[in-house]
Amino acid sequence: MSVKSTKFPFVFFALLSLLSACKESETKPEISKRWKAVSIKNLTFEKEKAYYKILMDTITDKNERLEFFNGSVDSFKRFTQLAFQEQDEMQKMQVDNSFMEFKKNGVAYFTSIDGLDSAKWRQEENEIVLDAEDFTGIPNTVRFGILNLTADEMILRKVDLYDTNIITLNVRTN
Repeated sequence: MSVKSTKFPFVFFALLSLLSACKESETKPEISKRWKAVSIKNLTFEKEKAYYKILMDTITDKNERLEFFNGSVDSFKRFTQLAFQEQDEMQKMQVDNSFMEFKKNGVAYFTSIDGLDSAKWRQEENEIVLDAEDFTGIPNTVRFGILNLTADEMILRKVDLYDTNIITLNVRTN
């Protein structure tokens, strides 16, 4: 076997690796777009709702929580259902009014029911890192884990101490 024929598999493998790496980078979805929130799931709130659903199905008039409801199971259930209904409506309003725009110049804009906010952004592996210090003078870094990124959808995870939010965004078309 000649030296040329033994080098061929290595050269072929190197060329194939280079081509596949170039192809992956060309098809990698862009974050630099305007995005609209379509859902925000607070995992702590979801667990709490599940707990109270079970509690409402199993509560008896002997439960100590009824002390605040004059011992009435029905009053407790009405109050709990209304509280979660209000929370769901507030969350829907938050989703309906939440937009993110990541500019190629490294500035991100966030619109919510609270107004407009901005920060510098960068991507580090599977995270979006926001840093508002240049705008506010106060060190404040926020990290979003990228769970999924396609051309039309981005799913992010944001962890705050004991709270985790899963945010689904779609490309904003208008």
